[in-house]
Amino acid sequence: MRQYQLLDHVLEFKYLKLDDVKMTGKQAKETPRADLLKLAPVQKSIEEAAKQLNHYRNALINRYKVELRLHTYAVVSLGFERLVFVEIGV
Repeated sequence: MRQYQLLDHVLEFKYLKLDDVKMTGKQAKETPRADLLKLAPVQKSIEEAAKQLNHYRNALINRYKVELRLHTYAVVSLGFERLVFVEIGV
């Protein structure tokens, strides 16, 4: 039993060069998040991150054998200008 009601967070980071999404830094900053999430390279990175996060989730559950309040997030960096993220469910 935990002393504090804390959540467990796991983040998986992926990096894309701006050339990968065919954008400039200014375009990446100004493009709405929803539009960035529709880009094929971003979707592919999120899918890869989701697979890795599921692996991490299973390893943590097997290791600690307790109910974790685990929240997992795929974070994709577009160059050094922009981050987009999604929470990955169970």
